[in-house]
Formats: sequence, structure tokens, C-alpha cells
Amino acid sequence: MLKRFLIFFWVLVAVGGFGNNLIMLPYITNDIQYSRLRDKLYAIVDAIDQEYGNQLIEINILTGAVERSLFVGSVPALMRLT
Repeated sequence: MLKRFLIFFWVLVAVGGFGNNLIMLPYITNDIQYSRLRDKLYAIVDAIDQEYGNQLIEINILTGAVERSLFVGSVPALMRLT
């Protein structure tokens, strides 16, 4: 039992030590992609959302703020970063 507790404790310390960020998006999204090149998160927001409905948004992963948005039309879309 003590062995399992120590393993669990060290896993928590290791995961917490790398500075993982959790961003809670207040949007209903169809697709989310992360760009390592730009260090940004891209999401296509569902039409239900009043502020960013049917738009592709660029999110700063450090602040969680939307930096840019682009209207993609009323047809559901999926992203592919190249």
C-alpha cells in the first residue's frame, strides 16, 4: 500500500513540475488543433455560440485569450495544419 502511494505521489510531483496548462474554453467547438510552430491553439467554434459562431479562432495558450478569428461559413469544417 505504501509503495502504491509513493508511486502515485511521485507521478503527481512529476506531472505538476512540468508546468502543464489547462485552458477551459467557454465555446462549443467542432475541432481543436495545436500548432507547435506558432505555439497557438486553433479551434472551430460551433454555430450555437453567439460571439464566435462558425469561426476559426486562434487562442494564445499562455493567457487563453482569443487573438484572431476568421469566419469559415455555415458548413461544418475540420482543420488540417500544414
